[in-house]
Amino acid sequence: MAIIDLRTQMGTSRVWAAQSGSADLLKAMSKYGVGGCVVSSTLANTCDFRTGNGWIKQEIAKQSRFLGCVVANASHVEESVEDMHQYLPEKNFTGLLVRSGIPGRHVTLDECSEILNAFRRFNKVVFLEAGNREAVAAAAEIARKFNLTRFIMLSMGGDDWMNAVAAAEKTVNLYLETSGNLNPNKINYAFERVGPNRLLFGSNWPYADPALTIGLVEDADISAGDKKRIFETNAMRLLGFEKGQ
Repeated sequence: MAIIDLRTQMGTSRVWAAQSGSADLLKAMSKYGVGGCVVSSTLANTCDFRTGNGWIKQEIAKQSRFLGCVVANASHVEESVEDMHQYLPEKNFTGLLVRSGIPGRHVTLDECSEILNAFRRFNKVVFLEAGNREAVAAAAEIARKFNLTRFIMLSMGGDDWMNAVAAAEKTVNLYLETSGNLNPNKINYAFERVGPNRLLFGSNWPYADPALTIGLVEDADISAGDKKRIFETNAMRLLGFEKGQ
């Protein structure tokens, strides 16, 4: 079955010196049977979102199997809105990743409200880092406030994945991305409470080995059709991937 990975990064950063260019990503995609992926810039995610966003635009233009993710920095609202309006109208950009601008800290409703108000015109998705209990609570608050926007919680709560599932269960515009904690019960638990249509595969490549999260989904006690939804169909419906990408 084909796989769409909605959480990958390319480039270098000041805090992570290893290379992860398009050739490296394509090699990993071939190895793990990934047909398409959503890509953001390591530079944009760590220290220079504007330069990183511009570089990702150039890279995804060269490869139809990539869809870009614009990174917004809540500490630089005006510049983030400018980048959003520059890149999101393009078909090969699928959504917006909103960061707090403070390394290691999740974004809050107060910080991102102006950016998300400007985002309302785009029929695309918003990605939020949600690697712990506090980040899950913040993501749920944001999703409730902007209830016509679809939000994807990256890392699915990390070690607090049960709280992430509970938040998604109560918030219909909140989706779960599968990377993060590798507890073997995670996918079954999420499936039982939110169903297969709001679970989407993500690996967090190159920071994590895609084989680990692929195995997590493949080992889940759910049907082959539901695994296909998690691996591929939900992303095609939600993010604009097409057959053959």
